[in-house]
Formats: sequence, C-alpha cells, structure tokens
Amino acid sequence: MVLGRLGKVGEAIGEFTVAIGMQPGKPQAYYDRGLTYLRSDRNAAARDDFSRAVQLDQAHADAHIGLASVSLLEQDYDEARAGFEHALSLEPGNVNARFNLGVALELLGDAERARPHFEQACADGHPRACRKAGQP
Repeated sequence: MVLGRLGKVGEAIGEFTVAIGMQPGKPQAYYDRGLTYLRSDRNAAARDDFSRAVQLDQAHADAHIGLASVSLLEQDYDEARAGFEHALSLEPGNVNARFNLGVALELLGDAERARPHFEQACADGHPRACRKAGQP
C-alpha cells in the first residue's frame, strides 16, 4: 500500500495483481488492490475486488467496509448503510465502519440515528467524527 500512497498507483496495482496470481485464495491482496482502486476513483474495479475478498472471507470486515464505501460514493446510501452495519456486526469496535455508518445515515436524512455513531467514533479517536458530533 506504500506505493499507492507515494502516487505509484499503477505499480501498487501491479504488485497486488502479482500477489493475487501467486495466492488467488487469499482475500487480503484483493482487499489491498480494491483499496488502491478506490483511492484512484476506479469504483467498479474496487467493487469487484472487495466482492472477491468477501467471497473468500465473509468475516473480512474491512472488505465489507470497502464495498459499502463504493456504495456511498455511488450515492446508494441505503446499500452503504447496510454494508457498514454488517461490518460493525463483524467487528463492533471498527471506528471507520462506525463513522461511515453515521455518514450514510446522515445522507439518508436520519441525523438523529447518525449522531450516536459520530459520538462513539469520536470517543474512539476519529477526528472527523468529533466535528460531525459537534465536539472539538
């Protein structure tokens, strides 16, 4: 993932593709490549890789978060909400799932249900959640 952060997205995708070719039954490389696709606005490719990671490991909470994030970006807020809720059922302490569930609920017009998620994410150290919760 370091290559992706250094702006070498093509190289990062290539390395993850090689890793997938070497161990196609391992979900992490699909997840990592999906995250790289997501960060480079290649939502369809990201969805494909996150879906494959979930097929390989239904309990991969981060892959569920990835799928839900694609749905959020595509403005399918109800699907995003369901995905973030599922990720939280797998990993209740996942601060990113908690924050993004709040975002999805807010975008669905349910600020009342979103607020406790922002407050919990803030308490767990998510700085953007603190702003959403009206805290410093």
